[in-house]
Amino acid sequence: MPETTELTLAGLEADNLLAFLAMLGLLRALEAERPAWNARVAWSLLPTRANLFITEDVSPSDVAAAASDGCRRLAQVHHFDARDIAFSREEARDALQEAARQGGARALLLSALVSDGVMKSGIKSGEVQPSPICTMFGQGHQHFLDRLKAVPLGSPGTGSSRKPVDLGAPSFIEKSLFRPWERADATDGFRWDPLDDRRYAVRYDDPSSSPATTEHGANRLAAVAVPLLTAFPGRRAGRPALVVRGFSWGKDGPRFTWPIWTRPAPLATILALLDHPELAQETPRMRRLGSLSIVDVRRSRRFSVGKFLNFSRAESVVAT
Repeated sequence: MPETTELTLAGLEADNLLAFLAMLGLLRALEAERPAWNARVAWSLLPTRANLFITEDVSPSDVAAAASDGCRRLAQVHHFDARDIAFSREEARDALQEAARQGGARALLLSALVSDGVMKSGIKSGEVQPSPICTMFGQGHQHFLDRLKAVPLGSPGTGSSRKPVDLGAPSFIEKSLFRPWERADATDGFRWDPLDDRRYAVRYDDPSSSPATTEHGANRLAAVAVPLLTAFPGRRAGRPALVVRGFSWGKDGPRFTWPIWTRPAPLATILALLDHPELAQETPRMRRLGSLSIVDVRRSRRFSVGKFLNFSRAESVVAT
């Protein structure tokens, strides 16, 4: 049998939404670029850490190079005419129909962003409701679709350094996966990292005086995970609502819930775990999940600070 390599993903914290999405993106990128590797992930406990299993003798650098190439390949369908998700029903329908004709990855991407069957309520009722994974609509000159196009490609347009930097270099992905995050990259993110909340109250200094930095490699990987979060029209509290993989809605708004599991699982299995209806419960019951090797459930809530949207650090929500 081929040798199996186990690598600890020291950068991927269990309570960080950006890290969890980066893990999904890593598996999707490796599946696209190196399907024979049979990449899988499981969590070890005390401390809780993600571990990558590959059916081949590989190094962290090998993984990062393949993941970088996979991101670039998958991001070829990340092209948009608009900068933000502010579509009328007709615009959304046309975009979805065109994506359906193209099929494959393009259809997967568009179906994760909008549905022409659910409209916004309130003043902007003429627009469709975007997926709650979208945290930017132009506020602070932050444009979600611009970033969803540029970041996974490692486009130079996402950097603010005076010196030319190859943002598509695998080294960014390698350090985001295998080393604790330093968040030293002056590049664009998606406000999925809890530390993107830069309020005065949670900082020792004035956040406006220091540049916003992030973990670029994690954002590249997380961007190609977005198409996995399929959205479709449904109902909530008797009214039309957007249903999105991984998301549920509480009294305080949308929240994303994911499991912690201990048996090595490929991407398809992890997506099936995300779809388990127990994860959407206010307090998931472990007796319904334990047989699936799930040992914990983490939940991050989306919240607003003025005009900005952020995701909180995730908390364990299982019934004791």
